[in-house]
Parts: sequence; C-alpha cells; structure tokens
Amino acid sequence: SNGKINRKALPEPDLGMQSSQQFVEPFTPTQIKLAQIWKEILNINKVSIYDNFFELGGDSIKVIRVVGKIKKELNVELKVFDIYSRNTIGEIANFIDAPLLLPDTLLKQTVVDELNMQRLEWIQTFKDAENIEDIYPMSDIQSGMIYASMMNPLDAVYHDQMLYLVKNEVDEITFERALKELSKRHPILRTAFNLNNKQEGLAVVFKEAEVVFNAIHLPALTRDEVKVLIENYVENERRNPFDFSKAPLWRGTLFICNGFTCFMLQCHHAILDGWSVASLVTELNNICHSISNFKRIPEYSPLKASYKDFIIENLVQKRGDNHSGFWR
Repeated sequence: SNGKINRKALPEPDLGMQSSQQFVEPFTPTQIKLAQIWKEILNINKVSIYDNFFELGGDSIKVIRVVGKIKKELNVELKVFDIYSRNTIGEIANFIDAPLLLPDTLLKQTVVDELNMQRLEWIQTFKDAENIEDIYPMSDIQSGMIYASMMNPLDAVYHDQMLYLVKNEVDEITFERALKELSKRHPILRTAFNLNNKQEGLAVVFKEAEVVFNAIHLPALTRDEVKVLIENYVENERRNPFDFSKAPLWRGTLFICNGFTCFMLQCHHAILDGWSVASLVTELNNICHSISNFKRIPEYSPLKASYKDFIIENLVQKRGDNHSGFWR
C-alpha cells in the first residue's frame, strides 16, 4: 500500500443517510434544474442536495406541482410516489439520471388480475351487490385517516369544510343538478368504506349514490346575522360525522342570502384532498355556468385515472424489487 486512497473502491454515497444539516450546493445539471424548481415552488432562496422536500414546507399539493414542473422542464415523467420515496434533490436527480427501468407490465397485470378475482369474491358478501360498480383495497393513508376518525369521531380532524362565495347568480335546482353530474362523473364521490373484511379495508364504489344537498334561504337577515348563522351551522355540522359504510362521504349546502350566495362543501379527507377539492369546485362552477347560460351539461373527456389506478400503482411499487430491496 502506498498510503493513497483508492477512490474507485469507495462505495457510492447513500444520499439518504447524509445529515440534514450538511449543506451541499447542487452541482450536476439535473440537480441545478431541480433546485430551481424547488426554489420557485417552495419560495426559498437556497437548497442543499440533502434537504428534505417536506421539511422545507412541501406538501401533497406542492408535490403535484413539482411533478408537473419536472415534466415540463426536464421532459421526465415522475409519479407523486417518486417524490415521496426520494425526497431530496440528490436522490431525485440520481433517479432521473440513472438508466430508468420500464414499468414491470407483467407485475402490474398480475395485480390487476388479482383485484378482478378478489372483486368477484368480495362482491358476493354485499346485500346490495347489484348497485356496486367496483371494489378494491383501501390505501394505507385512507385506512389511517378512517381509523383515526373512528377512534375520535368528535375531534373531526379529517372532516373538511370549505365555504365559497358564489359570484354568479345560480338557483338551487341548477346547483343540485350540477352536483349530481359531478357524482356521475367521479367514482370517488360514490365511494364508501367497508372495514369488515378479515384482511384489509375495502373501498366500495356504488353505481349510484344519493347527493346530499340542501338550500337554506336567508333573505331577511343582514350580513352580520348570516355570518353568525353560518358559523353556528359549521360548528354543528362538525358534530355530525360521516358514516363510512355509506356513500356519499360528502355533502353540500347552499346559503341563499339577500344579495349574495355561499356554498359549503363538506367531505372526509379520505376521499378528497386540497388539490382534488380545488379541481372539483372549478368543474362545479363550469357545469353551473353551462346549465345557466347554454341549458346543457358541458362535454368532458373520460377521466384519465381514478383512485383505483393509484391503488394498483401502489401495490406494484410495494411488490417490486426496488421497493422490497430498500427495506431488506
């Protein structure tokens, strides 16, 4: 030995094991582009290749924005799961720059076939099987939220309530019709959960589900009186938890007041997150506009993906060699 370090013999650095306190400036082309994306979306001035995306203020909505930005700037299609499992610039850059393996189509088809077989088995256990469109396993995060809600129902931690000022005049009949169209189009709005399965909880999608909607007319109240009434209504509704075994796990209320209208949407977070709600409300507004002005429902292309597609991808990831190898 000549006392020199044989650098070629050193193992590749494990970026995930680096200290979050160590600051290393992005230096590869991919790292630099990723850093620019993070700075823009997280509104920060500098970022290390070892910084954790979520510790810097990232959340589920910002993850989606990052994935979209990476596709636009780097022409690389990543999944949301890729950011959750590789949450530093160094890890993501290595993943992008490495020779990417094609999805294991055989494994994915195996998962799909298994779910189809299980669906036939599961559906026989339901009395209202003729009204069931689909059945598939709940995701881990759904199971966690439902379990927490069942343990502490009055805490209403995952009972989401959103209030919107309706700028354009709309009557309650048009609004209810628009909500029914949304329910037809989106399976998640017709989904309930069955926790009686011996192995895992199930998401049950019904062919039809009642749209829970009511309109409250308050023509004689002042704005201050309306504000108090709505605040009390919101508080009382939080004491009225959803029955997870029955669809829908959302409901709507229209407050028709003197000179303005408010819409309140409530849902359990297990079926809709912030990004989904924003998209849904935009679609609701467009349908109402089309009905009011053109007397018709707008034409939409079929949904590109459903929550079941996410479940399938998640199961494939769990069974894949990369995923299982990480935990060995």
